[in-house]
Order: sequence, then C-alpha cells, then structure tokens
Amino acid sequence: TAPTSSTGCAPGRVSRPAPAVSPRDMLTRDQAAGLAGRPLTDRDGEPLGAVAELYPGAGDDVPAWAAVDVDGRRVPVPLDGAVPDEAGGARVRYARREVAGAPQAGEDALTPSLLERLHAHYGITDAELRDDSGFSTTTADARTQGTARDPAPGGSPVQGHP
Repeated sequence: TAPTSSTGCAPGRVSRPAPAVSPRDMLTRDQAAGLAGRPLTDRDGEPLGAVAELYPGAGDDVPAWAAVDVDGRRVPVPLDGAVPDEAGGARVRYARREVAGAPQAGEDALTPSLLERLHAHYGITDAELRDDSGFSTTTADARTQGTARDPAPGGSPVQGHP
C-alpha cells in the first residue's frame, strides 16, 4: 500500500478529487490503442504533450500507460479513467504536477521495479489498470451489464482474477 499524507493522498498527489467519469465516457480499447502521437491533457485540460509511447497492461496487450515528454523527461501516465477529448487525444485523471513528478520511463518496456514506483507515485494498483476496472468496453451493453471474464474453476461465473 502506498504511504499517504495527512490528506489521505499518496505523496505528490493533489488532494482535489478528479472529475467523476462514467464508464460510458472512458476510453475504449481501440481509442487507447490509437493514442500514439495524439495529445494528452491533464484532468484540468492542461496540455501534457503528445503521446510518445504506449505500454500494455500486465497480462494483455491493451495500452494501460501512455508516455509523454514533460519538462524534458519522458514519463508514463496511467490511462485508468481517461476519457477521449475533442482533439482526438485523451484527458487523464491526474494533475500536470503529479505527472511531471512521476518516475521517468526507461528505454524500452516498463520494468517491474519501475512499475512498482509508478504505482506508488500515482497511488494505484495494477488491478486499476486492467480491462475490467480501468477501461470501458466497446459496447454499451457490456458497459452497463456485468460480465464474467474470468470464470472460476468448475464454470461458475464469478468475476475476478486469480
């Protein structure tokens, strides 16, 4: 668990809550996959920069992180709760100050140690970046109805991850 400040936020996090986002508004898998080169803005609509790289989540190929160049550093930004914007890019749920203070991305993939530092910095877990909790699905029916993506042994339709 990430340490918290007296405001209940992880160190470096701004205590003001991010705008509420409906699952209907969140990026779909296809929209997330198409973000390379598109603009990314912070939760207040301030530009962060163009998406330089996309990194998949653990165990799948769905983009869970977008890297942008902020203040001369390439930093990964989680796409959990991100929404499409009018410019064809996305607005993330994090403030620019928080993104600018994130650990810098390495040369290639996000290493396990870097992911651990990023999770602590943003105050999130890997589960928040997975498809069943971080992105909307591509159809309205799936967005409004529960689905069993990970059936338990014996065929029981229980959602969750081992």
